[in-house]
Amino acid sequence: MPFQTSSFFPLSLYQRLTEVRVSNVALLDKAAERRSKPEHLTYDGKLTLLAADHPARRVTAAGGDPIAMGDRYEYLGRILRVLSTEFDGVMATVDVLEELFIIDQLICDAGGESFLDDALLIGSINRGGLQGAVWEMNDRATSFNAQSIVHLRLDGVKLLLRLDLADAASGETIDHVTRVMDDVGRMGLPIFLEALPVTRGERGYAVNKSVEELVKTIGVASALGGTSTNVWLKIPYVENYERVARATTLPILMLGGETQDEVQPLLEMFARGMAAAPNVRGVMAGRNVLFPPNGDDPAAIAHAIEAIVHDGADATAAYSRMSEARSQEMDWLIKLFH
Repeated sequence: MPFQTSSFFPLSLYQRLTEVRVSNVALLDKAAERRSKPEHLTYDGKLTLLAADHPARRVTAAGGDPIAMGDRYEYLGRILRVLSTEFDGVMATVDVLEELFIIDQLICDAGGESFLDDALLIGSINRGGLQGAVWEMNDRATSFNAQSIVHLRLDGVKLLLRLDLADAASGETIDHVTRVMDDVGRMGLPIFLEALPVTRGERGYAVNKSVEELVKTIGVASALGGTSTNVWLKIPYVENYERVARATTLPILMLGGETQDEVQPLLEMFARGMAAAPNVRGVMAGRNVLFPPNGDDPAAIAHAIEAIVHDGADATAAYSRMSEARSQEMDWLIKLFH
């Protein structure tokens, strides 16, 4: 049976978000102060992170629906579903993270258990290059600043660096990203830098997934800022990934990319990537987890990815374990907010 957000995420809980925004904004501060932060960035040197920052750049298509991720009720419900698994945390823009904080506090106030305690919360900073805009390569910071990062007690930040050698705006973006990295570095927080070579075509920008271009882009990204300590790279998987990974000693997370038609090839991709090199340390994926192929439960595919990254499972074993999480514990929020 296809996953139904309404079977997991009560509409009544979602509708309370606006009321809190209107009349009880102090609830957000309470939630940020109360949350138990994880003691370490990673317990085994690996990470599974959910990417939930797409709508901030006009990226809303998923699963054949051009505005699937533009439905905030659906979007939040599926994020919550993934965070109810063993995924290590979530990377999102300020609006989404604040909504998660509010929901978490409402759950705790209703007698439920926090889903944000000990989860990694990564703030997505660089969202200015809107999809289709004439300034798309000028990717300025439009979400989060030093004050809001400290205020929400976040555990790290994510930046996007897309390089188009034919567009002068990419040079401005490099300068901007470097300055932000230095600011974040002074705060002692880890940085997740998504570094992508891109080319412009008739249908907009596309990632150049050639090994040569990825290697060259990684060389640029690894050398940015006053220090490379505490920097992780987010890089797409390609064939001959071992050559890509050897371009740096920085830890690498694989991105999920556009939604796929089947789960098995996605799991095989992640399993091959994890086996490619010792510095490939996990996954930061969004659309393929939130809107899995065939309408599957987001918790099921999150469980499979977690098995690959943290347990060393191959794709076949991970796929077989999806049933362990599929449709399990669907009613815990419904019981709290009936």
